Amino acid sequence: MEKDRCIPIDIVNRYCKQVHFQFANRLYVTYIGVGLPNDSGGWSIRSTWFRGATTPANVSTVKTVDGATQVMLLEGMTDWFSYVVLYGEPDYDVIVLNSLVYIPLLIDRLKKYNIVHGWLDSYDPANQKMSLMADEGVQLIDHRATFEGHNDFNDYLIYVRGQ
Repeated sequence: MEKDRCIPIDIVNRYCKQVHFQFANRLYVTYIGVGLPNDSGGWSIRSTWFRGATTPANVSTVKTVDGATQVMLLEGMTDWFSYVVLYGEPDYDVIVLNSLVYIPLLIDRLKKYNIVHGWLDSYDPANQKMSLMADEGVQLIDHRATFEGHNDFNDYLIYVRGQ
């Protein structure tokens, strides 16, 4: 991740583990990736050629302080790590979605926070989910203008670092 994504390995190691995984049709081949644990005991996995998850799949919540009244919402682990590279760890909770499909399931949970800081990617499905959250009464601040002109927060980090 360090070379391609401009994310230092010490940041990855802070939140992830090295995971070994197999596919049902290739049981004699073991692959290695970076795994972010999710809230259901599964893993969001990334490698140079694979992006997926084990079952059970879910969001990954990072609690940074007890009783947080704000939460940061990001689409994937590389966006989360990119934020930490540029700004450090926030003093509120973080939810890494691992997939946009979880947003409708999170609405009630998100409403419990005073502020939801949205850092979703810049494309139509994310725009629709941001609108859904706002329509459902989530107190949302859209931070995507920070990386305007880039697909996501990691693309912005790569741009800032001059890669």
